[in-house]
Order: sequence, then structure tokens, then C-alpha cells
Amino acid sequence: MGYGAPGGAGVIFTVDYTETNMRHPFVLELLDADGEPVALPGPFGPQPVRVEQAVEVGRPAGMPHGEEQLLPFAINHPPLPLALGRSFEWRLTIDDDVDHAISLRFRTRRPEELPPGVQPLSAE
Repeated sequence: MGYGAPGGAGVIFTVDYTETNMRHPFVLELLDADGEPVALPGPFGPQPVRVEQAVEVGRPAGMPHGEEQLLPFAINHPPLPLALGRSFEWRLTIDDDVDHAISLRFRTRRPEELPPGVQPLSAE
């Protein structure tokens, strides 16, 4: 398995005037190179690395029609024991709209790219 450091994701939701005062469910999930959910050991067996939540932004009195609201949102995570030298993807889906999901792909370092003295994490 890989090595890891704490990390996080930051998102700024842009909510259109007509979408205010409505609940917007979202899913942030970690996928492997094949688009399959990444599961890590948990207290009740393998658990997908996934956050399901919802946001709702109000419309302040006097807000001009057509104006947008911004909502910053952050999620932190502990070190993740991901396989070394593999590709992964964070995918954010809002309102179950998979056709407009936002993705960020990354690759973990290969064993020979690890800094001296860094030991891989174990998924045991």
C-alpha cells in the first residue's frame, strides 16, 4: 500500500438565484483508474471513501434577480493508504447530475519516488 499525508478538498459552490432556498445533495467520492469506488479498511469491513451531504443557500432580502450566491465548503481527511504508482480521481456530483460531475485526477508516487526514510502505510 501507499504512504500518505493528511489532505482535504475545498469547493466553492456557485448557486444560481433560481436555485437558492433549495436543498442540493452532493457526493464527493474517490475512484480508482477504472472509475470504481476506492474502499479502505474500516471497523465494519471495507468502506468506500465517499462523502454524501447536502447544501442549501438562502436568498437574502433585496438580492437582485439573476445574482449568484457563493458557498465555500471544505472536507479534511486523514492519511489514506492508497496503492503506490496508481491513478485515482476525486469526483464531485451535485444534484445527481453525473453528466456534469467535476473530477480531479492524480497519481500516487511510485516506491522509488518516495522521499528517503518514508515508509508506506499498511492497509491492515
